[in-house]
Amino acid sequence: MTHITTKDYVYAMSKDNAAVAHVQQNQTFSVDTFDCFRNQMEGAGYILEEIDFAKVNPATGPVFIDGAEVGDVLAITIHDIELAAMGSMVSSDLFGSLSHKLSGSIVQPVEIIGESAQIAPNLSVPLSPMVGVIGTAPAEGAIACGSPGEHGGNMDTKEIKKGSIVYLPVNHAGGLLSLGDLHAAMGDGELSGTGVEISGKVTLSVEVLKQSQLPTPSVLNGELFTFIASDPDLDKAATAAVEKTHQYLISEHQLDEHVACRWMSVGADLGVSQIVNPLKTAKVTVNLSWLK
Repeated sequence: MTHITTKDYVYAMSKDNAAVAHVQQNQTFSVDTFDCFRNQMEGAGYILEEIDFAKVNPATGPVFIDGAEVGDVLAITIHDIELAAMGSMVSSDLFGSLSHKLSGSIVQPVEIIGESAQIAPNLSVPLSPMVGVIGTAPAEGAIACGSPGEHGGNMDTKEIKKGSIVYLPVNHAGGLLSLGDLHAAMGDGELSGTGVEISGKVTLSVEVLKQSQLPTPSVLNGELFTFIASDPDLDKAATAAVEKTHQYLISEHQLDEHVACRWMSVGADLGVSQIVNPLKTAKVTVNLSWLK
């Protein structure tokens, strides 16, 4: 099985990044990932001010998917997410939705114990591993791995987990897929500015969908289909996610535009993935079993 290590990583997604590996459609491969701090925390004594912020948010890759052509859609199945034994969380007056309420910064080492993450003495949360950053080369220019967009990127959407299928656009030959920023657990919003940031390994495979009309980025978990959009304005991100969902219902389920609108008002759930990145990310989830 092809295995890609963290010796090959990027800080921005771009068509100009040379592919570090080629994989065939439906070939299972694995990718090692740094945490969002590029594994600097332990060496910095878990002191936020001691890390080099020029080295945050790396993504391993990019990977060239054989047969992927401009206009296709990548269907990326996340087969497994393996976590390191230790992660970290941050609360700080420098970032996060509560930065204005805090004074100074605290980095909390987080030990993974069984199926839980110990986020403070005598306080643990259940593990819910997810991939924070996953994306293809954007249509134009370079986009920092710390930012989300139509190419994917730092969506911090907790539905991107083991068993999910992530749909991303192919804007350049091979797609040039990169990923990183694993979280052992994270709630919607990522309110402190971090989840349980952790390194690890992701096992995945990719199918290339030809002439697909699926809106991207999006993610399927069983019967639950989530459509994702990002914008500096959270309201605009929400509107874009709603419009993608509406488009999907019309094109894939042949609903009239008014019927689709009414169905969404009872059968779709609007949510927030994160509010702490350069662009905010909203999502709409529909239950496909309601459409059968």
